[in-house]
Amino acid sequence: MANEPAPKPGRTIRLAIPSSLAQERLDRVLARMIPALSRSYLKKLAKEGHCFINGVRANPRDVVDVGDVVALSLTEDIEPPCRPTEGALDVRFEDEHVLVVAKPTDLVSHPAKGHHCDTLLNRIVAYLMTEIERGWSRPHLLSRLDRYTSGLILVAKTPRAQRILQRQMDRRLVRREYLALVWGRAPRRGVVDEPIGEKRGDDARMIVTEDGRPARTEFVTTRVFRLRPDQAPDGRQAAVSAMRARLSTGRTHQVRVHLASAGHTVLGDDLYGEPELDRPRDPQFATRVASLGGYALHAGVLGFVHPITEKPVRLVAAPPGPFLELLRWLHRNDPQSASGGTP
Repeated sequence: MANEPAPKPGRTIRLAIPSSLAQERLDRVLARMIPALSRSYLKKLAKEGHCFINGVRANPRDVVDVGDVVALSLTEDIEPPCRPTEGALDVRFEDEHVLVVAKPTDLVSHPAKGHHCDTLLNRIVAYLMTEIERGWSRPHLLSRLDRYTSGLILVAKTPRAQRILQRQMDRRLVRREYLALVWGRAPRRGVVDEPIGEKRGDDARMIVTEDGRPARTEFVTTRVFRLRPDQAPDGRQAAVSAMRARLSTGRTHQVRVHLASAGHTVLGDDLYGEPELDRPRDPQFATRVASLGGYALHAGVLGFVHPITEKPVRLVAAPPGPFLELLRWLHRNDPQSASGGTP
């Protein structure tokens, strides 16, 4: 079956029944083998005479056997969620139900105003186009990252996987952990449990507000890098803190808004910081912050329970090269460091 050419949308899908589905009802087999299409639509096609077993018109209750060939004529095109666009895709986990990719900095996650074809989802659709056309896959992003944030993104490949994983998200069972570099000397650990909502008159900016949606971020500071006064930006503490931030909710810009509200803006974040205030005076430091091409914020840990096998999945992705180089520079220039080694 894997060597068959992909059928054109709106045409006919042919399925060779494997031994694992022998003696199963046709409607159940269709749901298993074409998971991206709804059970109700597949059942409707069979009832209306659009399904054949070995050339004979079939009904949903017919039983199939190993080696049977099922032909299903679609009455509607299989439309992808967005236009496919070829582009690099860093796949960290994949099976027939779930896909996890590492998003680079400076790439929008999902089509939106001004970004209809140059997003991560466009690349995912291009990568999965054969599966989409065969009815095997319909990708849905369950987590999104800001354009200038890098890291792991969870993608459901089928509606069933989407429903199960979304329930995990709603119950706060999906673990999402970020690595952040922020200005100032942050406390050893803390929790920001403040609602987040849109800032009136500024649709690009979110704020902590009483009429916002509940949001909770836990953080642990793993290292405070000291700076010389002539290296730090004017008006900032002569320090940068490295921290792990864990989300219990997933609001727009949540980590950035919560950390900024606590007085610790993410390096490179001009929206929630102050570009003039946050510019390092040391040229080498400034160059390394600029080379991030975004924020010093990386979604490095993702954990969830597989929607079908129910086995735990935990993935870890290292930050991009410029982020690691900034960390090394901070370590080398910290008076606390005994040597110029790697942090």
